[in-house]
Amino acid sequence: MTSLSHQQAELAMASAMRKMGFNDARAHPGGPDGGIDVLSSRAIAQVKMHRSQVGRPDLQRLYGARGRDLRRSMLFFSLSGYSSHAVKYAADVEIALFTFDSKGAVQPYNSAARSISKGAKGLGSPSLIVDEHLAWFLKGIVLISPTSLFLLFDLSVPVLDTIFALAGALGVLFIVAAIGGLMKK
Repeated sequence: MTSLSHQQAELAMASAMRKMGFNDARAHPGGPDGGIDVLSSRAIAQVKMHRSQVGRPDLQRLYGARGRDLRRSMLFFSLSGYSSHAVKYAADVEIALFTFDSKGAVQPYNSAARSISKGAKGLGSPSLIVDEHLAWFLKGIVLISPTSLFLLFDLSVPVLDTIFALAGALGVLFIVAAIGGLMKK
């Protein structure tokens, strides 16, 4: 039994694609998608959560959905793996096959997927889907916290005062940058 909904899986795979360098990858959840669940300017992807292995027909639909835009890479994400016919077809038409688990951890399944995901960090371990601006905001809070404690308890040590003042200033910059980024959305 899976702990991800199909929409959560699509969002997690879009996040995985961004880690692979497809920076504009976005999930297109809900409704008829014409075989595309995640779209990027340089790639398209399909996400399947079948209980049985994905077969060649699913891959053929992704290939057809790409149309004549041969610049776009094709990625396929499956919860349950692939049939031998699907793996052979993917090799013939250069579809990168990935598997993912019930928590959203992604693993490359064929050589095309290993090539695309080379250098991507955090694919094998599921992570919370946290907005980048929120992450910077939290880093800022962590940097400000020790400074606040030293001021609150009036613990004054000249060397530490300077270190914590710099950390606090950096924390404030992180928070300001995060809020500025959120306001642009």
